[in-house]
Amino acid sequence: MASRGLSSLPPTKENLHRLRVQVRVTSGLFRLGMRHWAPLRVTGADQLQPRDPYLFLANHTGLFDPPSLVIAARRHINMLATESNIRSSAIGQFITAYGGVPKKKYTSDVRAIMQLRRWADLGASIGVFPEGQRSWDGKPLPLVPGIEKLVALLKLPVVTCRIRNAYRQSPRWAERMRRGTVLVELDPPQTFDTETPDQISEHIRKAIAVDPMEEPRFPLTGRDLAAGISNVAWACPVCGEIRSFIEEGNRVRCSSCRSRWRVDWDCRLVSLDGARSHTLPEVVALAEQHQLAGDRFGRTTILESEPMKLWDITKPRPRLVGDGVLRLLPDELVVDGPLPWSAPLDTVAAPTVDMRRRLTLRVGTSYMELEMARESVLKWVWFTEQLLARRSDAAASGAGPPQAGPTIDAQAP
Repeated sequence: MASRGLSSLPPTKENLHRLRVQVRVTSGLFRLGMRHWAPLRVTGADQLQPRDPYLFLANHTGLFDPPSLVIAARRHINMLATESNIRSSAIGQFITAYGGVPKKKYTSDVRAIMQLRRWADLGASIGVFPEGQRSWDGKPLPLVPGIEKLVALLKLPVVTCRIRNAYRQSPRWAERMRRGTVLVELDPPQTFDTETPDQISEHIRKAIAVDPMEEPRFPLTGRDLAAGISNVAWACPVCGEIRSFIEEGNRVRCSSCRSRWRVDWDCRLVSLDGARSHTLPEVVALAEQHQLAGDRFGRTTILESEPMKLWDITKPRPRLVGDGVLRLLPDELVVDGPLPWSAPLDTVAAPTVDMRRRLTLRVGTSYMELEMARESVLKWVWFTEQLLARRSDAAASGAGPPQAGPTIDAQAP
């Protein structure tokens, strides 16, 4: 892991002028570079005044969403980004070089919000992805709390945007990008004077919502469509066995029940006999259903990983604190190996994923990041959240440890 500081460009008139010149000079290169992977189509750009600052709010499903938004809006935009993305060396260099503002997870980061405010006061446009993260399965996500407060604080006209076909072109889980057109739709600028906070949030939610199964389907090209899909499809939808999917080019097969599937351009799993077809959200729902109906939560070890590394990322310079096999126990999270580590489960909170194979969580007052080579980090998020919720419910009711549910038919589709 890179041990990079999280410094960001100070909001000054000189820096804003330099960023604007930098974007004018390089936007053509960005557009040329993206033309190979994600050529852009843009609608609504003529509704924006060339020199006016705006608050751009967009959905986030594709790898190229930030530069796509900058190119579509024809101006420099200061983007809000999570610290883990800034810390990632190549992405971090790009974000910070273009005035990105890092935001801490798990907390209302007043420093980051005030830095956005200072950029806005200087006349800069601001860009935020209100869902807080890039969708794994293309579904719209809930808005992060407080987005309506940010709208009121920045006092900029709001431009809601929809970035379409980006999920099909570069799914977050995919280890290989596809090639295909991305459409950016820019709405007319809008101000909110009499609307309530709930009305503002609801307007934003509806305005940026994109259904990947209904949006325009521009043609795609590519190969190895299944590479990386087991990060999301972490259990077989037929038998429910975890860590059983084997990726082979455009196909996956289950090593347990021998079911075989192809992955299509819409990221669906289609059985080779054509009898069944599941979207990724449906595959995830079936995986969760199998685990809830089985006995896994009644085991001594609920989940066990391949060898991994655990980093303390509380400070800007990450520190390795665990190296070995991660185990989720009924009351503890444990690393067994060359560098052991453990924490009571009561001190663990907020498991989330920013990077493809990195799980972040809060442990007491510290922030941890688990770096896994091939393991599904989304699986770990779900199991940890389930166990924490069960423990919380049991404590609230005064009951003992939660019991396992009934077993379901392993052959159910």
